[in-house]
Amino acid sequence: MMTLVFALLLGCPKRATDAPTVAEWLATADRAWEDRAVGGYDPVKAALDQAWGLDTTDPGLRWRLVRLSIARGLVAETPRDATTEFATGRAQGLDGLGLPAEFQVPKPGIDPFQRVNTDQGPVAAWTALAWARWWLAFGPDAAALDAPRITALADEAQALGADPGVVAWTRGLVAAGAGQTEDGERELRAAIGAAPDDLWRRVDLVVYVASPANDASEIAAQRDAISASTMDSPEDRAAKALTATW
Repeated sequence: MMTLVFALLLGCPKRATDAPTVAEWLATADRAWEDRAVGGYDPVKAALDQAWGLDTTDPGLRWRLVRLSIARGLVAETPRDATTEFATGRAQGLDGLGLPAEFQVPKPGIDPFQRVNTDQGPVAAWTALAWARWWLAFGPDAAALDAPRITALADEAQALGADPGVVAWTRGLVAAGAGQTEDGERELRAAIGAAPDDLWRRVDLVVYVASPANDASEIAAQRDAISASTMDSPEDRAAKALTATW
């Protein structure tokens, strides 16, 4: 495994006498992420572990770890394993942001995000998404305050300039999960528009909006788009396998 990671690292420019830096390990992780259709997730995790050994506070490291946990959750073999992965991502992100899971929702005089730095937008965005997926996977027994906290974190991510597609994805999941179908559909369609090749955004539109509404035409449209996609990461393959049940 480390042989593959070091092979990926060879493409990183570095000084002859220096050990790899956090930035170089993150670049290695990015190449492994792009190659995960072949190499899987282990080389990604191995490179991120190396970066972790150098600086656990790096925002670029934190959001990549959260994204990895989400991906692992999407391909998990059991709902319990998926929930565990999403919980891991949520915990990793909240720790990086310096936030407890029980933080108070913002209101006059209360700003739980005052210690969140401006470079932590991606951490906030991916953490909110991991939390939303955990909330949906955990089911009706999830804490009633989770939804407003997730939304507040997504709002903070947007304020910090994070990827609007990831923010819309989170908002769509929370709205649809809370029964706000129109808002959920609008946000999930915005998420799809921001990244049409991300097949799970399409899956979520079906699972949380089209299927409950018995919208056969929308289900068919998204099934066809997913089936026709040439994307082939482990998450993409899991999404395509799921369409067989529609």
